[in-house]
Parts: sequence; C-alpha cells; structure tokens
Amino acid sequence: MASQSMEIFMFDVQPRIIKETQSLLTNSEWNDALSTLKQQDGVRTAYWGQTVESQDKVYLLIDWISAQHCVKFKQSQSFKSFLANLYLIILGNVRSIYVPIDPQMCLPIFHDGLTEIAIFSSYNSSFIETFDSFSSVIESSPGCTGIVKDIARSEISREVGGNGGSERLYVAMIGWLNLGAHRIAMESKGFKDNVPSVEACVQDIIVYHVKMIMV
Repeated sequence: MASQSMEIFMFDVQPRIIKETQSLLTNSEWNDALSTLKQQDGVRTAYWGQTVESQDKVYLLIDWISAQHCVKFKQSQSFKSFLANLYLIILGNVRSIYVPIDPQMCLPIFHDGLTEIAIFSSYNSSFIETFDSFSSVIESSPGCTGIVKDIARSEISREVGGNGGSERLYVAMIGWLNLGAHRIAMESKGFKDNVPSVEACVQDIIVYHVKMIMV
C-alpha cells in the first residue's frame, strides 16, 4: 500500500528579489517552478507562502499521493528543471522534510487565516505525550482552526515504513484566524501552564506563520 506523504520545502529568497518585489506571486522563475511541480504525477495539491515574520523565508508544502511518487520526481528530468528555476531566486540551500500529514483532513488550517508551522528537533522520550496534552489546549483556543501533527523525517524513505538513517523531527501545523488570535492564546493560562513543559522536552524549535496560497 502506498504511503501518503507531505513534503515541506524551506528556503530563503535572495535579497534582491525581495527588494524588487515583496511578493513572489509575480516572479517568473518561481511561477515556472510551480508550473513544473503541478504537472507531476502524484501531486494532489500544494501550498506555499512567505512567512509573516520574514518575507525572504518561503515554505512550499507538497501533498504527494505516496512517498514513491515523490522519489520518482526526485529522479526525473523535471526535478532538475524545477531546481534550475529555484536556484535563480534562492539564497543558500533548500531544506526538505517529510511528514505523513494529509491536508485534506483539516482544510481550514491551510485555507482560513494563517498556518503556524512548528518544527521540533532533538526531543526527548516525553515530548510527544507532552505535546499531545498541549494540543487539546491549542485546539480549544479561540481563533484556532485546527491542528495536525506527526513525526517527520529529513529524508524520504523509498520503502513503506522504512526510516533509514534520517534525522527524526516533529511537525505541528496549527491554523489561526489571524496573528492576533495566536498572540492572545499565548497569554492564556492554558498556554502559560503548558509551554514550559513542551520547551523542556526539546532542544530546538523553529516556528513561523504563513499565509498559504494554493498552487
């Protein structure tokens, strides 16, 4: 049975691109890369956006029917074309991680307001249980449109259920009606009671907010 997979691309845009135009919406190289991606077999949908915190940081979320479809794309000439366009606008390297999250299970997270993307690394054995408890607090917060989360990997497995030697990460995607709703939630007793416990279980947390655009 095929293993559904979401690929998360993360990269920085060259300063000159941001200086010329704050949005990538009208950038021809970026649009050519997205056009190549949309034509690939196995892509159910994709979302992208520049982070609220820094317009030069971009997230691209690709909803693959299966991990095998993703691997096939990475081995194709089309992927080389995709990267060729990407390298014309990015600064540094592209980072990809893979997580078995299905955006169709909670569309409001990707369609309504902002998507908070939190990536946790170097976490201890108590982290997942601790974060699960916190998740119920997050989801019940006013202005939250939902949460999806799962263990992620820094490399995609060619075999279903295989983990290889890739770094183990944890990804949570949380929908908020707006940035203000998240800020208000962070000041609530539920957040203040739970956030320190989560932070104590993990060494590194990367968090950004993105207004998603459907490809």
